[in-house]
Amino acid sequence: MKHLIILFLACAGLLALTACDPYLGRTIHGQQALRSNPTPTTSAPEVLPSDWEISEQTNQMDGVITRFVSSTHCLLEGIDFGGFAYLRLCVENGKPCSVPVAVDTPKGCFVESNVEDSNYSRRVRVKFDDEKPHTEIWSIVDSHHGIFPPNSPAFIAKLKKHSTFLIEFGCGASDSAVVTIGIRDLQSSLVSMKGSN
Repeated sequence: MKHLIILFLACAGLLALTACDPYLGRTIHGQQALRSNPTPTTSAPEVLPSDWEISEQTNQMDGVITRFVSSTHCLLEGIDFGGFAYLRLCVENGKPCSVPVAVDTPKGCFVESNVEDSNYSRRVRVKFDDEKPHTEIWSIVDSHHGIFPPNSPAFIAKLKKHSTFLIEFGCGASDSAVVTIGIRDLQSSLVSMKGSN
């Protein structure tokens, strides 16, 4: 029994002398042995996920490729659209589509005009990040399942500079909801989309 205790203490002492340090390596008889290539202690900066996803469609008749960059993060406050509204940018065969950017609504939302003497105009309030909201007149797409800004290139330029876009509009002429859409990292998503040509 005495021999087992002595053996146990000897093993415990040996383990204490060779305890491992995560950066310096092993400690051998009280001396620190440096690793030949110590691992760095700094960590990489956190990379936030993009608020966009890229997809494409190919027309079976003529082979025209249409690519989309669509928002993936949306918060809805107000009326129920019967689904989510999202921002979508469109490029067809490397050129902007006839409607290059739009806020698309679910099929259950038939967007009506709220502008007098117009069937295809919608008065909306828009806001980027912490800026003050302002009113604009957007156009309604032919299917009435989306709206688009009056100046698409200027709007896309603003999207690239901000991280959140809010738009207040609704389906019926008198209803409204606030849709908050995450828009971080649009520029790199557009570069990725062009790179897949």
